[in-house]
Amino acid sequence: MTGTELHRSVSVSCDTIIGPCHRYVTVDTSQVSIALPEANDGSWTLDLAISRNSDRLSGNAFLNFSNGAGFQFRVRGKYLEKSQKANLIVYGAGANTGAMLLLSITVPDMTIESMRGKVAGQKIDWHL
Repeated sequence: MTGTELHRSVSVSCDTIIGPCHRYVTVDTSQVSIALPEANDGSWTLDLAISRNSDRLSGNAFLNFSNGAGFQFRVRGKYLEKSQKANLIVYGAGANTGAMLLLSITVPDMTIESMRGKVAGQKIDWHL
């Protein structure tokens, strides 16, 4: 896994004991590369458990990583019978608050056409 590491340091210097004081911020960035543990290859699966009430959809979703870690989500959405598509909002709860995915799915085969959002701090923007 590669990325950018950011280091920010703040120092304060005062001319006298009562001031005036000056604040200095230094920002350094560097490229980093971190090896993932062997059991974590970056793959994951999304399992949906959804029920339909007229054109409304609701249920749960489970995101499971290859290393065994996982997140549980809630799902709500709308089914468009004329186009045979569903638009879902998959959102985190509890410790996973802030994570969210927007899914566009064809029905009845449940093929995901697009997925965008943020999970585990990672931005996802995928289209079929």
